[in-house]
Amino acid sequence: MAGYRIEVRKLNTAGTVIITYQIPVFDNFNFSINSPVTPTPLPEEDSEEQILVKIEGNSTTVNLTWKLINYTTDQLTGSGISGNTRTIWEQMLALKNTFRPVSIDDAFTLAIVDTSTSADVISWSGTINSIVCSLTSTTPVSATGTIKFIEGSVVSLYNTDGSKKPTNFSGVTGSSSGQIDLSWTLPTDTGTGAPSISGYRIQYRSSLLADWTTVEYTGSATSKTVSGLTASTSYYLRIAMITGTNTIGDYSRVTFPAVSSGA
Repeated sequence: MAGYRIEVRKLNTAGTVIITYQIPVFDNFNFSINSPVTPTPLPEEDSEEQILVKIEGNSTTVNLTWKLINYTTDQLTGSGISGNTRTIWEQMLALKNTFRPVSIDDAFTLAIVDTSTSADVISWSGTINSIVCSLTSTTPVSATGTIKFIEGSVVSLYNTDGSKKPTNFSGVTGSSSGQIDLSWTLPTDTGTGAPSISGYRIQYRSSLLADWTTVEYTGSATSKTVSGLTASTSYYLRIAMITGTNTIGDYSRVTFPAVSSGA
């Protein structure tokens, strides 16, 4: 497939492409099409979240596996995306955060593109049933990505912890050294008996291989400034609510790396 690339595109409700991820075709690339099949839901790489997708009738499935590299030109483009390089770590996080469907209305396109003309050779419309990004080496860092794409109209999509975790979690550089400002939306479901939220737990780490550092706070706020971080350092963060029964709820999606304030 020399002279071609794969594009995974996320669309808005009007059918306009808002984010695109380009996968160049080179060594360690595998592409297969199965048509028609009855799609079988697959779990995510971790146990934090599982996506179940139901397509109306039988449908074509497209399976992709490729090697992630530190791109010198940005392979991730679209609304809210900035910068002209994308490390392996950032790609892994962006793929899982951006291209994992959370609503029946989420729409995606998978296309084979002729690199000489940038025209689609063939494309499929549907949804992503699973995304797995796996490290194959830490020194130097290397990883593989796997996507299972299902063509067709989604009739139901169930995110096992979607209503029990904080959403819209994001972090921006704080106003003082070593700070990151966080904000989020409270979950709509706090569990059996609907206990009230009594606090929240924030976890952060400076790389995907590091252990989480945990801090807990009381109250049911929707924003917080985390202090005491290393200045001018990127951090991955996530948050979970604590209910009146001292139960830790489901964690939010991990933020795209947020940079702490400089000295």
